[in-house]
Amino acid sequence: VENNMTELHGHVVSSPPHSFYAVLDGHRGNQVAEFSAKTLPQQLAAQPEFARSDIAGALKAAVAGTEKAVLKAAANNCWKDGSTLVAAVVRDRDLYVA
Repeated sequence: VENNMTELHGHVVSSPPHSFYAVLDGHRGNQVAEFSAKTLPQQLAAQPEFARSDIAGALKAAVAGTEKAVLKAAANNCWKDGSTLVAAVVRDRDLYVA
């Protein structure tokens, strides 16, 4: 029986008027969680919806883009681990969660 400790990663990016928070819980390793922690904020900032202040749409697209990038990286690097995540964006007085 393998003993693989769960990896937990937190990530915070603040650039007024936005703050981004994410918690990623790695399973059977930390490669996917670490990759996602780097990729998700980049994906979010790159979404056209983000520039239009459609934060909900941008967050949804960023999560989908991150998942696509993770699957490609996992296949290319033979990763066997995974991750769950919860992410939130605060803009002004509004909270968006994925």
